[in-house]
Amino acid sequence: MNIASYKELPAGSTLSGGKYIIERVLGSGGFGITYYARHTLLNTYCAIKEFFIDGKCVRDTQDRSVQIQDGDSSVFAKYRDKFIEEARTLTALDHPGVVKVIDVLEENNTSYIVMPFIEGQTLQKIVEQAGRLYYAVAVNYIAQLTDAVDYIHKRNILHRDIKPDNIIITPDNKVVLIDFGSARGFIHDATQRHTSILTQGYAPPEQYSATSRKGSFSDIYSLGATFYFTLTAQRPIDASIRSIETLPAPRELYPDIPPEADRTIMKAMQLKMTDRQQTVQEFLDDLLNRQHATTQTREQPVQPVQHISPSTRTATYAQPTAIQNILPKRHIGATSALVVLMMAVCQILEFITKGFHGDIYGVFGYVFSTVVSLVSGIIALLFLLMIFIEQKKIGFWLFALSNVFFAFCTLISSVKIFVMAIFSSIVVTGILYGILQIKQDGVTYWNNLK
Repeated sequence: MNIASYKELPAGSTLSGGKYIIERVLGSGGFGITYYARHTLLNTYCAIKEFFIDGKCVRDTQDRSVQIQDGDSSVFAKYRDKFIEEARTLTALDHPGVVKVIDVLEENNTSYIVMPFIEGQTLQKIVEQAGRLYYAVAVNYIAQLTDAVDYIHKRNILHRDIKPDNIIITPDNKVVLIDFGSARGFIHDATQRHTSILTQGYAPPEQYSATSRKGSFSDIYSLGATFYFTLTAQRPIDASIRSIETLPAPRELYPDIPPEADRTIMKAMQLKMTDRQQTVQEFLDDLLNRQHATTQTREQPVQPVQHISPSTRTATYAQPTAIQNILPKRHIGATSALVVLMMAVCQILEFITKGFHGDIYGVFGYVFSTVVSLVSGIIALLFLLMIFIEQKKIGFWLFALSNVFFAFCTLISSVKIFVMAIFSSIVVTGILYGILQIKQDGVTYWNNLK
């Protein structure tokens, strides 16, 4: 046997008699290697996960078969059988937020799971690149994720490895839970023997034991930890050391995080399993400040917010089921930014007017420019007041009025200044309208979720 120095199948390798062609490696973990492959008959692309225990398996360079190294081959066969058993279980799942298993293969002395290739980025990568997410964006992702987790729990399946790296955000902002290699069937709140497979920071303490009580509360810990990461951009402290190191609450790190989110996350991440929410529905009830209704069934999944980056703010939502704004009414940071922006606009416009008229009209030009700037600024302050009292349309038209007022005043003196004022009105009004739309999006989303 000629053992390879590499572990991955090389590009161009085929599986299932040439049905699939391996093109490249997508990633690898402790129990498998995932490849990007092409279906030769359909000319479509898929993701194929190969059962390969890192550090325990090697590959023959001639026939590319997987061999166990320095270990009992019966152990490899045992876990390989579990890999196939769980894959066959997952083929029965049909949910838009759960990756679909479309084929199972056995060759090269190992096993393979074939899944559709999902375009998008992991939640981990998105947060690493953009920083912590806006609350409305994060809670939308978590709402979709809970719907998927609730679906598998009702079919007695635990994922056991929910984390940002196993959550794909597609280009149209749908959430897909992937990598069910650690998934196992369970009987809620029963003691069972499960292999210890975990990710530090996201795994609950009971997952460090092969024999422990199992239930929905195990995945709920990971769900809370994932929510923690999206709002703080920090991986939670590992459960194994939390007895000696305190996990800071999200609001201790960022006070703008809503209290209900902070409370829900910290309850989900309790070390004692009985202190957590016991079901996904309880998790959502806590997040929405409503009483637990064990007999209540969930409604249609929340429609995704149509933006993936903090700079994109157009959204589509389902019809609201309740009119109640549970978001904070005062966004101090946004309001401060608006004040600074308006001051800058007024000063620029005042300078332009003074610059064009100071030498020609003398004192009149200076007084004229100052008055115009002050009036525009006063109306802009009224605009900010409308933001505080939730009167979006009134505020928007007040701001537009302030710009139109300045434009027509300057038209009396200079066509050039008039054109510049109109341009300023369009640009700044558009920016502020976009900011207001973000606020409206968050309110509407929560109404839908309610």
